[in-house]
Amino acid sequence: MFTKFQFEDFLGKVPDHILIVLDEAYTLYARKFEDYPDGLKYEKDNLMVLRTFSKDYGLAGLRLGVGFGESNLIQALYKVKLPFEPNMLAQVERWLHSMI
Repeated sequence: MFTKFQFEDFLGKVPDHILIVLDEAYTLYARKFEDYPDGLKYEKDNLMVLRTFSKDYGLAGLRLGVGFGESNLIQALYKVKLPFEPNMLAQVERWLHSMI
């Protein structure tokens, strides 16, 4: 884990043309630390913040999450997104169905 100061120092050193991806998978647990940075509070055109519901709510197999970023970053992701991404629940259901 890094502090707000460390993260802000890092942000200041990364050129604007470099994409920064901040994975906040454990943010719910880390928020108890006062100096933990909240990626959603930074307005940077090259910052993408990822969060998951998997760790927070015991939904690891469902692969549920969300990404926050500038609209141009989100649009770029949609260009490479698969049209259908089966989660663990769907895969288990298919496997169970094949066993019948």
